[in-house]
Amino acid sequence: MGLFKFKSAKTIEDLTRDIQTMMNDEIWFSGIEYLNDPFEKVYSTKTFEEYESSDQVVTDFFIPHQKNVDEYFNKVGILSVCEENTNLVMWSHYSDNHKGYCIEYNFDSNIINKLNFENDDEVFLMDVEYKDTPIDFLSLPSNFQFYLRRKSKLWEYENELRYISSKKGLHKIPSDAIKAIYLGASINEIVKQTILKLCTDKKINLYQSTVSKNSYALIFEKIL
Repeated sequence: MGLFKFKSAKTIEDLTRDIQTMMNDEIWFSGIEYLNDPFEKVYSTKTFEEYESSDQVVTDFFIPHQKNVDEYFNKVGILSVCEENTNLVMWSHYSDNHKGYCIEYNFDSNIINKLNFENDDEVFLMDVEYKDTPIDFLSLPSNFQFYLRRKSKLWEYENELRYISSKKGLHKIPSDAIKAIYLGASINEIVKQTILKLCTDKKINLYQSTVSKNSYALIFEKIL
């Protein structure tokens, strides 16, 4: 089963950067500050009230723990993917209204070791959970990654899976990690030809999407 990443091609700079990244067998893990949800770093501290009479506990444990979590947030990297490429809203939001494209990676969503990321890196895979309230800080998960697993129910349509790395930026991936690329139904010819050359050089399957005339769905036709 593949995992999908939707991409925009709004500018030549964006497209050139992403093409070079794929040519170099790399993938980008974003810092939290570049994600589009301002609540990514939010966690609930409402249960601190339970410790009002225990100032020493708060000073000696919870405040240092909170500092460690916030420091982790500053260096962590996140790769957001999903398990389908047919979601019309995802095409609209993340692939520039179908003018972009979608990459299918040969990542097994159940076996993290198959990713073969850099040896000095720790990478965790988790399903995003969608709740009405942020995670409670005092739930004290065993790994700080779990503070980044919850999002508002308003994002539920994304069905997001997250690879969470101990560092942001570029990561090496296997040379055969990209299984296919799907072109948006409204992609322009320059972007199409650029991606066609990439897929030809890297021997990647390429599909063109078109809008179905009989349903609210996309049709994918293999062109390479």
